[in-house]
Amino acid sequence: TPPRIFRHVATSVGLQLVTSFITVAKTLGTQRETTQRQVNAEKKKRKEGPRLESLKKRLSETHEKITVMEEMMRKIFTG
Repeated sequence: TPPRIFRHVATSVGLQLVTSFITVAKTLGTQRETTQRQVNAEKKKRKEGPRLESLKKRLSETHEKITVMEEMMRKIFTG
């Protein structure tokens, strides 16, 4: 029956979409951890500087992207 086929396709697409979101979120998490380590190392070397500011900006941008990804996944599961 046609509705059964559509449900199957929708389930497959949803699963692939969530899998892609998880992959991106994992990559962003790794990037955030690396940037945090770099910030900590830079703080030990110097108190302030352009490199430290750049790292802090990248850290906040990465955190924002992770938050957006989490919200997208939450909407898929609750929507």
